[in-house]
Amino acid sequence: MRKIHISHAKSGDVLAVDLFAANGSVLLSRGVRLTNGYIRSLAQKGVQYIYLNPWC
Repeated sequence: MRKIHISHAKSGDVLAVDLFAANGSVLLSRGVRLTNGYIRSLAQKGVQYIYLNPWC
């Protein structure tokens, strides 16, 4: 698992852990392959860092 800044994320990266909003709701689940839309949306929601699977 590796931690990266959201600005370094690219389409096709795979999340290693679930991402939660401040209210506890799930934004994206682990195993989700990121798209440009997901990355943009996460950045707008204030997500700064994400954990990625190293093998993807």
